[in-house]
Amino acid sequence: MKKSIRIIAAVLALATMLGICTLFTGCASSKLVGTWQMRGDEDGEQIVFEKGGKGYIKDRGYIEEFKWKYSNKKLTVTFGDNKTVMKVSKLTGSRMVLIPKEDGRYSSKYKETFVKVKGRTSGKADKSKLIGNWEGYSKMFSFNANGTGTYLSYYYYGEEAIHWTLKGDELRIYFDEDSDDIRYFYITIEGDTLTLDDDSGSSPDIYTRVVAD
Repeated sequence: MKKSIRIIAAVLALATMLGICTLFTGCASSKLVGTWQMRGDEDGEQIVFEKGGKGYIKDRGYIEEFKWKYSNKKLTVTFGDNKTVMKVSKLTGSRMVLIPKEDGRYSSKYKETFVKVKGRTSGKADKSKLIGNWEGYSKMFSFNANGTGTYLSYYYYGEEAIHWTLKGDELRIYFDEDSDDIRYFYITIEGDTLTLDDDSGSSPDIYTRVVAD
């Protein structure tokens, strides 16, 4: 009994020193964590696996969040009520090959290869400078200090409630009426000018700080 306890203690100590594997997640799932892109589609969407079983797909200003679990070479990805199970035929620190199910069976015909890429180096933006009202050519945003706000499009009537987060220079906007509608922008703030770049390759949108009536 004491011998078993010593063995378990040694394994736990080793896992702690390595800092990458635990008895619960395993080394394989730690290799998933990071940013992946489909091979041959360098300008396409990126898939980001985060620690703790959460992740998101980001593509040209839009984000779709998901939950994930990896076990026995099976990757389960859940988007809301939709669940997808894929076979992981290869997983290294730099490459992943996924085989989806087709008609209830895993089909190598549709396998896809992903390569791990470096995520964008995050810049810095001052959250306190974002607070306030910003008017653009056809839109207006209001950002409150508690992470709430509003969005107004001059092409449509009525405001939409939003909540938002800012990490580095990445601004994420969640539309309260549609929880699946998530936008992201890379921002810069210079004086009373706010620049929102939606990562689409088109010209960024420029907003000017305004004082509410």
